[in-house]
Amino acid sequence: MISTLFEVESAYWSLYFAAADLQVREEQLGRANRLVSVAEAQVRVGESAPIEITRARSSAASQQVAILAARSRITVLRHRLLRQLGVLEPSTAERPLELADSPPEALFVPTLAESLQIAYDRRPDCRQAEVAKAQAERTEAYAANQRLPSLQVFGGLRLAGLDETFHDSRQDIEHAEYQTWMVGARLEVPLGNRTLEGTYRAACLDRQRAAAERLAVREQATREVADAFEDLTTAAQQLAATRQSRDLAGELLQAEEKSFRLGRSSSLDVLAAQQALAAAEREEVRAKVTYATALSALHVVRGDFLEAKGLAAAVAAAAALPE
Repeated sequence: MISTLFEVESAYWSLYFAAADLQVREEQLGRANRLVSVAEAQVRVGESAPIEITRARSSAASQQVAILAARSRITVLRHRLLRQLGVLEPSTAERPLELADSPPEALFVPTLAESLQIAYDRRPDCRQAEVAKAQAERTEAYAANQRLPSLQVFGGLRLAGLDETFHDSRQDIEHAEYQTWMVGARLEVPLGNRTLEGTYRAACLDRQRAAAERLAVREQATREVADAFEDLTTAAQQLAATRQSRDLAGELLQAEEKSFRLGRSSSLDVLAAQQALAAAEREEVRAKVTYATALSALHVVRGDFLEAKGLAAAVAAAAALPE
């Protein structure tokens, strides 16, 4: 179930990035069209050469081609998400989807020690390994106890009715007229019992195997959590870097546009700045999606994915329903 939900979320973020990429390209097309208008105005007053208009129009045309490809990509990814949800039908294939959720803005990077402890406590394989080890230890302790001498102490009281009639005999019993006490002890000492020794050695081997399997499971969990934690840390760093890069690219574009209007630079400089801003915006969205996916991947390997998504109660309720 966790694997399926994670695949659904990954498909959602892929569609989200494709939609954001389309938005970036449409904004870049709008900037190119505004540059065409500025270039045409400058050519009319003789401040620029006609080639500036051609360059701006060429950039706008290339963006239109990229927008068509982006829209096609969105359709493919929408169908993929619907297929993951199990609702891909002719009636839903062309229906637009509202992408209501966005990647988290606030960066949350838990500590590695905290993540490892949660994994040891929550992961099903770790919990199963712990149960198997505890069961093997109890079995070994029981087998060891069976090899030891045993002492059984017992006692009893017998009441009897010895009169000639049933009524009188019952009264004898009620008044405990005739009592018989019995107290004893029985000591058993196993001597050379190969069956018990063999059972104990087998239990020892089972306990050692369970301990080795537990160690192997915890080592695997440690590797997976450490790798996911490193991916999340890197994604958070990349997101911070892309935000700064996008801000600088926006400032550069404003400066180039102002310089072009004053006749101090060419349209090539403005187009390069536009492309740099669009690339920075796409990289920022990509970094957001990567961070969101890495955060979910960490919850998956930690074993608390359902709790992190607020689905634990719903899944438990669904599991309790009769088939």
